[in-house]
Amino acid sequence: MRDDFCQLSEISVLHRDWDNGRTAEHILGLPIWSGKVQLKQKFGGLQNRTYFAIDGDGKQYVVRCGFDQFRTRQTSVVACTIAAHRLEIGPALRYAEPNLTITDFVHGAQIQLSQQRDPGVVAKIIKAMKVLHGGSEALPGSISYWWAFHTVRRYLAEMETGLAATNCQRSFV
Repeated sequence: MRDDFCQLSEISVLHRDWDNGRTAEHILGLPIWSGKVQLKQKFGGLQNRTYFAIDGDGKQYVVRCGFDQFRTRQTSVVACTIAAHRLEIGPALRYAEPNLTITDFVHGAQIQLSQQRDPGVVAKIIKAMKVLHGGSEALPGSISYWWAFHTVRRYLAEMETGLAATNCQRSFV
């Protein structure tokens, strides 16, 4: 992928109900790659699938596919990803379309819970949080955001009413 390549596509609502194979096929068919792409699904959650991609030029990327537009607005995901990169605390966004983003891969180890007791690690976390909280200028406007407690409340309300979690016609709690 060219270093200067960045493509964004905005659609406010899109619902995809794809299996892993169809998702991988879509990713591999994107017009952004410079050659044969190696794609491996690494982890995921209730709402997302995450893949690691190695492009034909050897550069590594993270592909995040979110499939429930009602959980987190795509425009907010894109805005926050761009802002984090501007603040130098996140990877560069290389491609975005509804419910799919591709960022540079960040090499490094994840911080383990046991390391969070180390005063040096705590100091780095605090420094990053100060940059994040002081960096509102990196966001050009307001955003909607995902909050774990609100999501749990919404899930519980949906279970009580019997609505499917991805029902596009449901009301927001």
